Amino acid sequence: VKLIADFIWHPAMSLSEDHKKRWLDNSFKIFNDKEEIQQRFYAAWPLYGLRWAMILLNELRKDGWEKKIHVDEKIEQHREQKQSKQIDKASAVCAFIKSHKMECPYV
Repeated sequence: VKLIADFIWHPAMSLSEDHKKRWLDNSFKIFNDKEEIQQRFYAAWPLYGLRWAMILLNELRKDGWEKKIHVDEKIEQHREQKQSKQIDKASAVCAFIKSHKMECPYV
């Protein structure tokens, strides 16, 4: 369930709605007990979205920001802009979950 959900929720993934539907459909087919995996996925769907929202906010933590600077020191001058963008992304994830009443729209 984690792999199936993370693949769709990951912020770097830019899949079309059709691709997300196909991913889910084909992922569920892999398992012998398709109904059980689907139920687990439906229950976990909004939780994995919230998890990704929290991951996006890691850059607001001191240690999270220091990791970014370690990779690219020049990024410090864009700190407020980068962090604001992460807040917007996390808010969008939460709004998406809420707008779909905590149900996955791709099934």
